[in-house]
Amino acid sequence: MKSKISVFAIGFILVAALSRLLPHPPNFTPIGAMALLGGSYLGKKHMKFILPIAALFLSDFILNNTIMREWYAESGGIIFFTRSMLWVYMSFAIMILFGSYILRKRNFKNIALGTVGVSVIFFLITNFGVWISSGMYPKNIAGLLACFAAGLPFFLNTILGNVFFVLLGFGALQLLENRFNLTPART
Repeated sequence: MKSKISVFAIGFILVAALSRLLPHPPNFTPIGAMALLGGSYLGKKHMKFILPIAALFLSDFILNNTIMREWYAESGGIIFFTRSMLWVYMSFAIMILFGSYILRKRNFKNIALGTVGVSVIFFLITNFGVWISSGMYPKNIAGLLACFAAGLPFFLNTILGNVFFVLLGFGALQLLENRFNLTPART
C-alpha cells in the first residue's frame, strides 16, 4: 500500500462491517460508507473491491449464521450466500466504482454527492432485485412501483446511516491525515 492512511481506511472498513452485528434500526448501516471509503482511499484498483467486499461478506456470513439464522431455517447447514445478497453485492460494487469516480477529489460537495449517490444506488438496485426475484410483487410497472414505495420507509434510514458513517469515517481519516501529515493513496 502506498500510504499509512490506507491502513487506517482498511481498519475503518473492517470495524464498520463488524458494527453491522450491533443492534441498529433497519438499513442504518455503514455499507455506503464502506464503499465510498474503499473507492476513495484504497489506491490499488483490486483492493478497492476485494477488501470492502470481503469485509461485507464476513459480516453477512456472521449475520446470516447467527442473528438472522431464523430467516434461513429451511436451508440447514452453513449459509454462505442468499438470493438477495446478489443484488446487495451488485449495488455495492457499483457504489465502489461511483466512489472511485466522484471522490477523486475529496471535498465536502463530492462527499455529500457520494453519500446521496450511494444511498440512491443501493435503494434502486436492491429494491429492483426484490421485485424481479421474489414473488411478492407482480412483474409489471405497477408491481415495480409498489416495490419501490414499500422500500421508501427504509430509504430514510439508508441515507441517515450513510451520512453518519461517512462523516465518522471521512472525518476520522481527514483528522489523521492532518494530524500526522499522512498522504492518501491515489489511483
